[in-house]
Amino acid sequence: MKNSRILFSAVLIAILACAAAAFAGDGPSINMNWYGYFKLDGSYDQNPTSHGNFIMYIPQNPTYGDKSQFTMTANETRLGLNATGTGYGDVTVGGKLEVDLYASITGAAIAENKAMLQLRHAYFFLEKRSFKVVAGQTWDLISPLNPSTLNYAVLWGCGNTGYRRAQVSFWYTSKPNKATDVVMAAGMFRTIGNDLTPTFTLATGEANDGVDDGINSSIPSLQALFEVKHA
Repeated sequence: MKNSRILFSAVLIAILACAAAAFAGDGPSINMNWYGYFKLDGSYDQNPTSHGNFIMYIPQNPTYGDKSQFTMTANETRLGLNATGTGYGDVTVGGKLEVDLYASITGAAIAENKAMLQLRHAYFFLEKRSFKVVAGQTWDLISPLNPSTLNYAVLWGCGNTGYRRAQVSFWYTSKPNKATDVVMAAGMFRTIGNDLTPTFTLATGEANDGVDDGINSSIPSLQALFEVKHA
């Protein structure tokens, strides 16, 4: 299993490196641009909310009773880096690294004044004409919804099922006319499930076994996207 993992990573890196080198022009370089913002959120809630610092739903039977709460946090503060390659012929090379302070640890609590970095995006891409390959962690293909909201949760728990995960995805974009873009994409993604045993099979008497069912599935998740944009 260990050898297979190393081989897969090595093959992927070699393919992408060779693709970039094959189309490289004279004097290739990488331009890097930083971005980000500082944000302070505060709220008074008449009833306990799902997460305190942000809200996805109101618990029907809150652990600490039906009482008002006040929260204040700077955890949505964000820092990112966009990298764009130049001098690679007709191939566009780039990547993104982005973090915020909403990290969590399974089974452990993080003090509100000792926030930890959370990796949001870390990927690179190669693009030539209508084709693009993306490798790293970024948004799911399914439910690609990113509305602008003051609340940290971008409609999660309200219909938006997409999130970010490690992936290798392949994209094709065509433009039938000036006002229309057609996008097709597919890829394989890390299967993230934690221990789903109690959720789905508790009624049958099966106990929590503590195993990450996503990893134990032994296969990646497959996603696909077909999108039409018309201005």
